[in-house]
Amino acid sequence: KNIPYRKTLKLFKIGLPAANQQICMFARNIILNIFLLKLAGSSAVAAYTSLSGALPLILAIANGFGSSTLLVAGVLIGEEDKDSLIRLMKKILKLALLSSLILGAILFIFAGTIASFYVSKDIAVQYAYLKSAFRIYAISSPFSMLTILLISYYQCMEKSAYASLLSILENAVFIIGYSVILSKSLGVNAVWTSFILAEISSLLVISLYSVLKYKKLPMLNRFLLLKEDFGVPKSE
Repeated sequence: KNIPYRKTLKLFKIGLPAANQQICMFARNIILNIFLLKLAGSSAVAAYTSLSGALPLILAIANGFGSSTLLVAGVLIGEEDKDSLIRLMKKILKLALLSSLILGAILFIFAGTIASFYVSKDIAVQYAYLKSAFRIYAISSPFSMLTILLISYYQCMEKSAYASLLSILENAVFIIGYSVILSKSLGVNAVWTSFILAEISSLLVISLYSVLKYKKLPMLNRFLLLKEDFGVPKSE
């Protein structure tokens, strides 16, 4: 049997943003470890390593919503069911934002307790770094949720290049860039703060692209980047 090269290439393109995310996170961790070691020593590196270890748990809800978006939205896109797609994305975004706000509040309030799971309070400097990291990162939760969902959606739309670019900017370029730029004024907190700014910057890039594409202020249907003729006619 002939190998379905086109289908294989299509699957590869869909999975490319997720692969880019892992590569970017790996490269980011190496660069920031070196940066933090020079900036504040091993305690800051240990705090960042602990934060990196906790991120998969923190992002579990976001990735769950992202997977659901890939599955359900992909079907509706294939059917060109515009109304159902918009309703779906509104519901997912509302639920995701509510979940992220609750998660962020828990993380912010109990940052000290969560930090103590990773670092002993006796190690004062490292514990203080990690507590600050969790609290500052908690603020980025809603922005992170939106970015992850939109990137997952763009994968469904087969806009792999765009989704990959956003993934690279979000997970590496913005975080590393802001960490370096803000380090003189914020010190170690520049790294934690960079996560918030990276998510906000990613959403600004998405908004700007929408404005440039449609020459109008962004709305949900424009964020979805649907073509003018997208949608099943009412009579069908």
